[in-house]
Amino acid sequence: ISGPRKINRIMLVSPRYTLYKNDVRRCLPPLGLAYLAAFLEKDGYEVKILDVANEGYNSVREKGDFMTYGLSDAEIKKRIIEFKPQVVGVSTIFSTQSENTKDILKLVKGKKVYVYVLPKELDLYKAEELSKKLGINVEIFAVNDKAKFDPQNFAGKTKPGKPALYVE
Repeated sequence: ISGPRKINRIMLVSPRYTLYKNDVRRCLPPLGLAYLAAFLEKDGYEVKILDVANEGYNSVREKGDFMTYGLSDAEIKKRIIEFKPQVVGVSTIFSTQSENTKDILKLVKGKKVYVYVLPKELDLYKAEELSKKLGINVEIFAVNDKAKFDPQNFAGKTKPGKPALYVE
């Protein structure tokens, strides 16, 4: 990447985990985010990884048959505000954690969220529903959509069951 750029500070977030109450909590480092952070840092970006589940491992909330562990919303928001990122990327390993990903997005005050998914997964995501739940404008694109807005080429990071996100 060359020339002046508007984005210099990037926060990459791995959200809370939700499991059955009887499951064993696990500490899975966000290896994919670490690789991405290393690549971005090598290119001169200031990058911070916020590993919500592992940093808040002992903060457990139970609801019905499930438990969720990770930092509180207040702590997540505090860390985002302290770092002052220009872009916040949220990634999760499992699609079953999509609600936790949505919770993180609710905390990010952006104008718009762009979600990039594989073409065969496009029907799984509803822009209107997500916009309503998150309270911000959400646009969803298949990675091969030539009309997509993707100034940082985030669509190239999309994997099966793991959409890429760009928050403006």
